[in-house]
Amino acid sequence: MAGYGQQRGYGKMQLTMTRTKNGFTIVELIVVVIVIAILAAVTLVAYNGVQENAANASVKADVDNAMSQLATDYQKNGFYPDSQAEVADGAGFTVSSGNSIAYVKSGDWFCVQVSSNREGVASAHHVSTGTKIEDGDCPTAPLPTTMQAFSPANCQSLTTFTGSNASAVISLKDGRGGITRMYDVAKLADGNCWMLTNLKLGSATSSITLRATDSDVDSGFVLPPLSAPAIIDYDLPQVLGPIPGDTGSGSTNYGYLYNFAAATAGESRESLPEGAGDAPHSICPRGWTLPSGGMGEGDFARLDRAFGGTGVTVNNGPSFPIWSGATSPIKPVWSGHRSTVYAGQTLSFDLWTRTAAPGLATDAYGAGVGFTSLNVRPGDFATPRSYGRTVRCVVVMPLPDEPEGTENGEE
Repeated sequence: MAGYGQQRGYGKMQLTMTRTKNGFTIVELIVVVIVIAILAAVTLVAYNGVQENAANASVKADVDNAMSQLATDYQKNGFYPDSQAEVADGAGFTVSSGNSIAYVKSGDWFCVQVSSNREGVASAHHVSTGTKIEDGDCPTAPLPTTMQAFSPANCQSLTTFTGSNASAVISLKDGRGGITRMYDVAKLADGNCWMLTNLKLGSATSSITLRATDSDVDSGFVLPPLSAPAIIDYDLPQVLGPIPGDTGSGSTNYGYLYNFAAATAGESRESLPEGAGDAPHSICPRGWTLPSGGMGEGDFARLDRAFGGTGVTVNNGPSFPIWSGATSPIKPVWSGHRSTVYAGQTLSFDLWTRTAAPGLATDAYGAGVGFTSLNVRPGDFATPRSYGRTVRCVVVMPLPDEPEGTENGEE
């Protein structure tokens, strides 16, 4: 019996020892996991805060540096660069590693935006004309009020003008020569932005000096006063006007007529030999250019094809109604042209291109629409450089990549 009792006592002692070796309960484990999660969350929030503060500081510093670079450019050139590619003479902005910068300019308004590209960090700051550094992205750029301030970005933002949607046309001013002129401007079917009003730059009493700050010239060009209609010259720049019958304000309702040397800011037979191609400058406002021409090529040809034409001269072709109709998006002004005699505005709408005619020592390509012949001449019509023709300026947008074999309208 004694042995039996001892065995039973040993069993109780063993049972008690087994129970004291039990691990953590489920509740205890859950509490531990929750504590660990809370600590991890607090640590992550603190870490992210440090990262974001560092990113904000870096972004704001880059905005300050960009403003300093722009101020330097303005002091040097007299105007802010039109694009990021022109900043610091092409060197561009200095940006910290992990940040990216964007620059938008519209007239006298500009905006610099710096953003952080660090993973998990959302930080962007900008500064625009007349403001301090602000959070977030640049606001939408306002449209400019002057011809010189109009940019390709502004052109891209416009709605295409079809001839009937008048809200797609904007009005810009040009104050060169001390006289403010207003011009209608619109994006047309070719994607470029065109003046819908003939150029009116000229004075009956004095010359006008054009500079690179306001015109499409290299350094300076003197546009002479209006000339008598019988005086014609190949190389001497001349403004032939006003157009007979023009009853507009200051006799500029139809614009003025220019010989090729005037339209191209002084390019002449000596500086632009036959077949040399496009003149590099024009009397267009800064940022605009005289349209190019050629046989089935150039800005006028592309516009004609966008209007449904062939890109070359055609009598009564498919694009004639679009070029000449009352609701034509190009808004033709039947201003004629001038040689030793004047061809009246009831006959034609004649314009200059900036392209010399190859093989013709005294000619350059013109464009236009013939009222009596019902033809469209989209920049492939050779005409003497002494003739007075109208000028329409254009902002040419970059061409999209064309599939091989589609050049000049070929399919």
